[in-house]
Amino acid sequence: MWERRDPVAHPIRKQTNKKDDVRSPPNPKSRRSTRQPTICILANQVIVRKAAERLQLIEVGEKASWNLLWTDQAVTVQQCLSIERFQIVNYIPGISEISRKDLLARNLTRMQKLFPEEYDFFPKTWWLPADHKDLAQFSRAQRGCYYIVKPGSSSQGRGIFITKNIGELDGLQQYVCQVYISRPLLIDGYKFDMRVYGLITSCDPLRLHIYNEGIARFATQKYALPSNGNTDNVFMHLTNYSINKHSCDFMKGEEGSKRRISTINAWLLHQGFDVGLIWSSIDDAISKTVIATAENLKRQYRMSFPRHFQGCFVLLGFDIMLDADLKPHVIEVNRCPSLNIDSPLDEEIKEQLLVDTFTLLNLKRLDQQRVKEEERKKLFESSQLAIKKIALKASNHPGVDSTGKEARAHDEAQALLQAQIDWEEKNSGNFRLVYPSANSEAYSKFFAVESNSSVYQETVASKARKAMVMKNLQSVDDEIVPAYENFSLKEEEVKVNGNTVTRGRIATLNSFEPCFINLAEERERLRDMEKRDALVRSVNLRAAIVEAMRQNGLLRPNEVEEPMKAEKVKYAVLPKIFPDFEPLDTSYFFL
Repeated sequence: MWERRDPVAHPIRKQTNKKDDVRSPPNPKSRRSTRQPTICILANQVIVRKAAERLQLIEVGEKASWNLLWTDQAVTVQQCLSIERFQIVNYIPGISEISRKDLLARNLTRMQKLFPEEYDFFPKTWWLPADHKDLAQFSRAQRGCYYIVKPGSSSQGRGIFITKNIGELDGLQQYVCQVYISRPLLIDGYKFDMRVYGLITSCDPLRLHIYNEGIARFATQKYALPSNGNTDNVFMHLTNYSINKHSCDFMKGEEGSKRRISTINAWLLHQGFDVGLIWSSIDDAISKTVIATAENLKRQYRMSFPRHFQGCFVLLGFDIMLDADLKPHVIEVNRCPSLNIDSPLDEEIKEQLLVDTFTLLNLKRLDQQRVKEEERKKLFESSQLAIKKIALKASNHPGVDSTGKEARAHDEAQALLQAQIDWEEKNSGNFRLVYPSANSEAYSKFFAVESNSSVYQETVASKARKAMVMKNLQSVDDEIVPAYENFSLKEEEVKVNGNTVTRGRIATLNSFEPCFINLAEERERLRDMEKRDALVRSVNLRAAIVEAMRQNGLLRPNEVEEPMKAEKVKYAVLPKIFPDFEPLDTSYFFL
């Protein structure tokens, strides 16, 4: 879990060999430097620092009070809960539902069964070994079909192969098996795919942007239909850059093995194809891919960022392939698309992509002092309302209607959303908004079924996972529950596929007997209480309550004492209970 300390800014250094070419750090007493947005980069990506330098973002360490955290690793729920309202991170909890090969296959296959015509942009896919029976049935019905097989935990094209005989697959190895697109669109006889960048700036409500520029990646040998003699030729059938860059036929330059998407659009236009219609279908496929898990993203976001209006975002890389009929197919979704720089083309596209991304996020709204002032103001207003309720209750008044508070909170949330929408419309750069759009109503039916948990049991893999979870729950109950004598055991009946099943022994806490206390949780609870008390003191809440009670005649003369005296000794006994307990530095609450 990240600590919260005073920020110590480190300047962004240019890539140079001169050891003395170092910028002086910004003056911490300067009002302008403290107001400048800060970024913490936990990834070995030079292009991110270049984009941050262009926008004059100040790079700081992980333990500083950063505004933007850029990481190539997953962020836990505990870390999300520790993020302040003036901070944002490039990770949305639950995004692995579409960024992992197996979970993407599960979710889109589920939607294919419910909407076969709308979700036909994803090649038929199986997760092995769980879906081996379904794959065998399909193989017997579709003889002569080729499959592309990808190891479940690999990336950058490692371990991928093409086969016609599924019997040669290892029955114990985890694979993603997908029907091979044997009739792709060719340019100059070469197979290619496109890396399309998508940006989710909000998941409650969902807001999805697509970048107008991207990279097309070509195979390095001319394409031929798969046969027993050429399926081992990875330079012909695979478009991964990490593979084809080792080919002796790899070509550099604007017309080589890596090109701009705008160059592909120009070629399509020259061939007489409707480029606008093609990209409309690509946008539709990407939108449906994200919507397949949109409700799950919303639920996890609300759980991980309960106090945030916009606490996270994610930049995705969609691998799109066009077939000979110009129909787009979603091959993969990458949560951390490659930001390596191997050519001037990479540097130009990816640096501008990150600049437009950071601009679209409106980082200047994440001002630490302003956010803390707003929190103090809200706490003070709540305290005033509580004081008023106490006074009215003492005078036998009917009370205060609290509906106005909810209305103000709703209006404030709507105002923040509208301000962000207005900002995105004026500062979209090279992004275009694809959801919501003018035809958003056409997607409402996908949201309706996504919230229904029963649809998650449609695939063989999901059924196997559920059976394994039930088995693990039973074993955990058997091992852990007997260790606590103050727990009672009972059996619980649950419904699985419409049938009533006894899940096993469930631990039920007997609240009349002492229970085990987790020292780490207790220490965290006490620290949160100390932080809360510091916030209360920062708005003089105790003094305001004492004054209100004095005015209403509710205070006896001997009760008029210094209210802060008891608070100073309140936590004096904590070191005796927790020797490693360190009081929280609350000086920043009184800036």
